[in-house]
Amino acid sequence: MNSEKNIKEEIKSDDSLFDFETPETGQQLKGRIVQKDENGLILSVGLKNDAWLPANQLGENLSSVKVGDSLKVEIIKIGKDKIIVSRKKILEKKSMEMIQDSFTNKKPLSGEIERVVLNKNKQQVGMMVNLKGRFLFMPRSLYEKNPPRNLDVLIGRNIKFVVKELKQNDAIVSRIDYLEEKRSKNFLQFTSQNPIGSTINTKVKKFLMQKNRPFAMILNSNNGVNLFLHRSEATWGEGNLKDSFKEGQELEVKIIKIDQEKMQIETSYNMTKENPWHSPELEKENWLNVTMGNRTKVGLFVSLQNGIQGFVHETEMPQQFNKKRGDQAKARIIKIDKENQRLSLSLISKEESRKPKGETFGDKIEGGQTLSDLLKDFE
Repeated sequence: MNSEKNIKEEIKSDDSLFDFETPETGQQLKGRIVQKDENGLILSVGLKNDAWLPANQLGENLSSVKVGDSLKVEIIKIGKDKIIVSRKKILEKKSMEMIQDSFTNKKPLSGEIERVVLNKNKQQVGMMVNLKGRFLFMPRSLYEKNPPRNLDVLIGRNIKFVVKELKQNDAIVSRIDYLEEKRSKNFLQFTSQNPIGSTINTKVKKFLMQKNRPFAMILNSNNGVNLFLHRSEATWGEGNLKDSFKEGQELEVKIIKIDQEKMQIETSYNMTKENPWHSPELEKENWLNVTMGNRTKVGLFVSLQNGIQGFVHETEMPQQFNKKRGDQAKARIIKIDKENQRLSLSLISKEESRKPKGETFGDKIEGGQTLSDLLKDFE
């Protein structure tokens, strides 16, 4: 009898079989795509016969590969005239290693949301995420704090996540845990580089509202860390924040408080500027550029360019006053209290305010006469 070694040598020398080695089920090969159609791929794998990779064994969409690409595959069946291989099996093994690593070391993974999962009442309870051919379940509550009402809008979206629970060959994944882990790392990195007292560049992300009025702003740093800026540290008066700041506006602020436990950072815009109440412009009878603010029963609030807010009493407003919120105008300082940071202004000149109102603004009565003209008849 021929020895096992001699049999293998005879097989290798037989031109009707394979050139380099005898393939075995489970063996991994590297192949190059030489042909592609809707049913699958033909790969050159260094053997006498090419290998056939069915579309359902690719592990991803056929559109993601093209002729000439190299793929690592595993032999799943050996026929008389062809070898059938799978890339899906290799990807599944690799994905399981990635899942184990993510669960142990909180390493982020990336996958595409494949479909929405319904319960017996046909309610959307989560999604299946495709990780290299392995489908993992993500409950809707672990996508984000306020997920879309209709999860179908997320299908096809590529997201990052970490493994939250591991059960044999199955896992539950979480995008929220990934975002929190990322936020924590970014926060620690940011605060280590920017301690209290640091001055940094930020952008206004959004206004925080209370009773339809902004009381603070959320700022965004260059690395994505959010910061808090209260109105008292953003303006030098009681003005409306939206009169002085806009979303997307760049701001230089100083860090004044860091709460490591809550991951909160408080900032001050005022501390990066000189106190405008010390400005030489703030002198009685000076004229200043102002922006119209909120109207009240007895007057109007206005904002100065330096952030200070002043008040114009109704008696210091022209009779036919038609300015709207946000409009620009000139105002005269009539009273100033720098110690208590209070400012009273007038929208009419000192001379005009002393004249009779009918004459001051040329109010015409019948026949083109002013009120002053008519009063002469009673002298």
